[in-house]
Formats: sequence, C-alpha cells, structure tokens
Amino acid sequence: MARAGALITHMPTLPGAAELTQHLLVFSMIVIAPVWDRIATRDLKTSTDPNVKRRYYRITSIVLWTASVVACLAVGGYLPLAHITRMSDDAPWLPSAQRSAQFLQGALIGALLVWLVPAALAIWIPTVREKSAKAFKSLAFFLPTTPKERAWWAIVSVTAGVCEEIIFRGFLLRYLHTAPWHLTLIWAIALSSAIFGLQHLYQGIAGVLQTTVMGVLFCLIFLITGNLAVPILLHTVMDLRVLLLLPPTPTST
Repeated sequence: MARAGALITHMPTLPGAAELTQHLLVFSMIVIAPVWDRIATRDLKTSTDPNVKRRYYRITSIVLWTASVVACLAVGGYLPLAHITRMSDDAPWLPSAQRSAQFLQGALIGALLVWLVPAALAIWIPTVREKSAKAFKSLAFFLPTTPKERAWWAIVSVTAGVCEEIIFRGFLLRYLHTAPWHLTLIWAIALSSAIFGLQHLYQGIAGVLQTTVMGVLFCLIFLITGNLAVPILLHTVMDLRVLLLLPPTPTST
C-alpha cells in the first residue's frame, strides 16, 4: 500500500510470490539485461550474417513484451501501472494542474519540433539526410538499413514505446518510491532513469547519459499527466523517427 504522502498508485497488498517476482524483474534490469546487451552488441558489430540484426530486433521485442507482462502480473494488472495520482505533499515542486496542462502542451510541441521537423527535412533535403547519417554513424551496427530490418525496427519502436514505459515508468518508479523501498520521489526518478539509461549501453556513455535524461523527462510527464499514454506516444515517435532520418540506402534489398 502507498505510504503516507506517497503517490496514490492503487496497488493492492501483494503476496510474497508477487513481491519476489518484482525483485527478480528489477535484478534482471540491473544485471542480466546489461550483460546480455554487451554480448549481443558484440555480435552485431562482428557478425557478417545479415540475419543477426533482425534476430536481435526479434529477441528484444519478445523480451520487452515478456517483461511487461511479468510487471503487470506482479502488481495485479495493467491499470495500477498505467495511472498515477500524486499527493499534494509528495511533490510540491511539480506544477499545479493548470500549469501542468501548459507544460504538457509545450512539451508536446517541443518534442514534435525537435524530433519530427529534422526527420521530415531529411526526406527532402540531401544535406540534412547526409548530416543525419553522419550523426548516427557510430550506431550503424544497430540501426536498420534493409527493408526487412526497417520493418522490424518499426515493430521494435512500438514495442519499446509501450513496454519500456510500462517497465521503467509504470513499474520501476512505483517499486522504488511506493513499495517496497519507499525512496523519496526524487531518488526514485533518478534511480529508475539511471537504470533505464543502462539498458542503452550499446550507444556508449553519451547514449546512456542521454537516455537517462530522457527517462527523467518521461517520468515528469507521467507524473504531470497521471497517465502513461503521453510518455508511450512520445517514446514511440522518438524511436520511429529513425526511419525518416535514415531512409533505406540505394543498395538495400
């Protein structure tokens, strides 16, 4: 149950098995996932098999959906993870309801401008497309090029948008703040975002830091809106824009 002053999460009292499942899920996020990521990334960089990248996308999708289902089962369903209500004394630094609506509107407009405008320009302006390709050069081993890879990337993008928000914002934020650890909200946001960043080790230290910051922003949007819908939408759009920034190469098959 939520502690006094904590976010109201509508989370039922959990039996021992369910709490153990939560602990194991978090352990897999912190330890198992980064180790698997390192091994899989090495294969992506060294293998000449054209199927390796698609297999990586496929396994990633399966793992994320499985983890999301486990997270939902461990807390009694999807709804306890998808909705949140903040207590007035829990986060006084968050904006009021009126200011929250203004913030959300500005955040959505800003995200569209930052993510979609460059992606749209990359379709029509060769120099923008070339700059985008150069910016993503360090991740070429991971990003899609062929039509089949791009189709799988779309699946992975939607999967990440839905599942990572369920896991890292819906589940992990509550796990750290409400039960069983009862950390302050600021610490819960910081730790859940850092763990989210660690899932992106394949992007290097800069990528980990960037995704950690994005995790903080998604947490704030979740708290302000009280619903995972907006973070899921923004996360999905952020990943899908790669398909606009990096159109298929002329030699792709």
